[in-house]
Amino acid sequence: MPTCQEVQYVHVITCQLDSTQTTVSDCIECMACSDNVVRAGLTPKFKDTDVLCSMLDYTPTPPKDRIFPSTQSTDGKAEMFDPPVPDFSVGKYDLSDVDGMEYTLQSVDGPSICIVIQGDAVLLDDGDGSSIVVCRGSIFFIGAGIEVKLKKTTKALLLFRAFSTGL
Repeated sequence: MPTCQEVQYVHVITCQLDSTQTTVSDCIECMACSDNVVRAGLTPKFKDTDVLCSMLDYTPTPPKDRIFPSTQSTDGKAEMFDPPVPDFSVGKYDLSDVDGMEYTLQSVDGPSICIVIQGDAVLLDDGDGSSIVVCRGSIFFIGAGIEVKLKKTTKALLLFRAFSTGL
């Protein structure tokens, strides 16, 4: 049974990071693609307990050192989480107080996957005039170098965008 000195309870408000994954709030997780899983039990797959135990680090650190900071996007409408891995970054777009009903997701050099957490919007294509309705739970792909215009249909709109940065 662990003692109080061995257990750290950390309430994470926005984002926490280890070297291969980022967890934002309590519902967004973005992981780098890897084949470096080390298992110790509860699976019929290969288990390597010795290697797993050698990887564990019990060095005490204050909770504040485990919180991964965010930066603001250039337009100030998104919190950007850029972990120290070349595989991805994550943006949290809370567009609830965006002036007007339209917002443009700027293009990035790599592909993106977005998920709508709250609210409704229409994705607009200026090229052919087509549109796609997205709502809570919708997931959509944005190709590299593509700018996407959103037209909010509800006051609140919260979405996350994971995009590749190491291509």
